[in-house]
Amino acid sequence: METNAVKVKLWGMTAGYLSWDKKAGVAAFEYDPAFLDWGLDIAPFTLSINAPRSRKQIPWMGNKDKLYQGLPPAFADSLPDKWGNSLFKAWLRDNHISTKKVTPI
Repeated sequence: METNAVKVKLWGMTAGYLSWDKKAGVAAFEYDPAFLDWGLDIAPFTLSINAPRSRKQIPWMGNKDKLYQGLPPAFADSLPDKWGNSLFKAWLRDNHISTKKVTPI
């Protein structure tokens, strides 16, 4: 299985890991245990560090809604807008990279 993952860093600390599940078409986010111990709740309404799933290391799954493009809502806010998407698609085209090989992460 092909894996596409990134380390999510905040203020020099590893907050967690965001990986793309190609088959499901969504991303999954899992907090780093050391970040949970730090106690900073970066997204209290959508990825709360106090939720049982965070403490049990159960990943937060993305949202398939077009707005979120398969990312958990807290990360979807960093997606490019219409202008940014048009620039990125032009760059992909100029570099002969298929949009099918690119994920939101």
